[in-house]
Amino acid sequence: MDRNRWISTDHAVQNGPRSMQIMFNVGSAYPTFQRFFEDQLGIERCPADILLQECQVLEHSRTMNAEGKLNRACAILNDICEGLSDRERARTMTSWFPALANLRVFPVTTFTGEVTLARAVSKFFIPDASRELASLFKDECTLLHSPKELPLLRLKPLLSLSAFSDH
Repeated sequence: MDRNRWISTDHAVQNGPRSMQIMFNVGSAYPTFQRFFEDQLGIERCPADILLQECQVLEHSRTMNAEGKLNRACAILNDICEGLSDRERARTMTSWFPALANLRVFPVTTFTGEVTLARAVSKFFIPDASRELASLFKDECTLLHSPKELPLLRLKPLLSLSAFSDH
């Protein structure tokens, strides 16, 4: 969000994920005033589906360039994968995973070598650990792209969930 401007309490939440941009995270900006924001201003907790909302905004963004979208998608997916490591958070997240599978937020490399974002339902392939098979078939199929910011091992737990297993 822009600096030096007023934020409505409707656009502020307590302790959201790092990649969150559609809401202002008062907990990380002002950690010592958390009680004040909660008790006096009535700042709500971060919605359980905030990362889904971020993905929806990203998919429909017309102002962001391709590289910006890729970086943004990786940051959001990283936060989703981090949330899976916490059982309580993971339970609240799984309800919106089928909707996530239909959003164009997964980084892939097409058979032409272009890196773009795709839906999980578009059936991209997850490269093998050694990437030997991936290099054999890279000219014929769409492969999940895993930049250093989002390693493949980090994405595997997400993609192995039932919401993605059919894809």
